Amino acid sequence: MKLTKQNQEYENEIIKIKSNLEQVINKRTKELEECQLTNKQIELKLTNECKMKGNLEKQLVKLSNEMERMRNDYENLSKQAKESFFFLFVFILFYTYMKIDSHYNYLISISPILY
Repeated sequence: MKLTKQNQEYENEIIKIKSNLEQVINKRTKELEECQLTNKQIELKLTNECKMKGNLEKQLVKLSNEMERMRNDYENLSKQAKESFFFLFVFILFYTYMKIDSHYNYLISISPILY
């Protein structure tokens, strides 16, 4: 009888330990699933951020190229403006010279009349 009672106590203790172990296993399994879900979310976020980074890098290259093109256009336009200004300046000088020359020639032509 005493042995049976002791066996029953051992069996109850084993059942209790087994139940506690199952609770711990269930808790750890749930924590593992939550960690795996969090890990998947982090992986997805990192993937999206990598794609975004790639897109931003492409945009940066595109904008850098556009900036370089605009700089070249500005330099060309600036050069053309300087050349145009120079030609305009030369034209004005030439036109002024021609006017002065024509007035001078006119004055020379009428100078005998003046004397």
